[in-house]
Amino acid sequence: MAYLWENYSKEKEYRLAEKICPYVEVLNQNTYPVNVNPLIRFSKIFDSTFGEGNERTFAFDSLTSLIGAEGTEQIVNIIFHYLAQLDRAKGLDKIQRMIEELKNEMEQGLWGKKIKALMGEMTDADRESILYVLAQRVINDNQSFFMEAVGKTFPISSLCCEEQTGLFYLYIGSEKKDYNTKKLNLIIRLFWNPNKELEIVWDQHYGIVGCDDTMHIDSIQIV
Repeated sequence: MAYLWENYSKEKEYRLAEKICPYVEVLNQNTYPVNVNPLIRFSKIFDSTFGEGNERTFAFDSLTSLIGAEGTEQIVNIIFHYLAQLDRAKGLDKIQRMIEELKNEMEQGLWGKKIKALMGEMTDADRESILYVLAQRVINDNQSFFMEAVGKTFPISSLCCEEQTGLFYLYIGSEKKDYNTKKLNLIIRLFWNPNKELEIVWDQHYGIVGCDDTMHIDSIQIV
């Protein structure tokens, strides 16, 4: 369903739809003016009812006799613009809705028992960060969000690949504690391509021959 806040523009003009589809809030975002079905979410605001013969009546129709049809249309347009902006500021956007769906699926075990267990052990902040990136990946149908998820939960991290072997090295600038290991394991299960080999380097940074910035003698692990 297309929502009022989607593809919002202040230049658009919103009108009450003459023909209402019960499953659609905005009939077509590309029409002018944009026809909106108020019954799904805004029925109390517009005080709409259905009478015999499915003829629609609105409480503010009485304004027409005072300010005319054009004035009434302007008020309706202003109200819809306010509601659209309110939705964008306070309501659920596409990613937030996806996050809620993913969270519910995991709680029901649809992503597997291991994912459910690991997600249940995460802090609220880490759980929301991982779900946010996962929602982006699902919406964009893209598998390249691994480092986005790692970066959001491990601020000091980097990934490089050895060209000859195809082996990837992931550096995590955090201690190899039980919680961190579980968090990284969850991210790998959700985002990493299992067909690619990955080696984890914890805590101490590693040096890469040919990359001068990584070649420091103190406190590095040479790989």
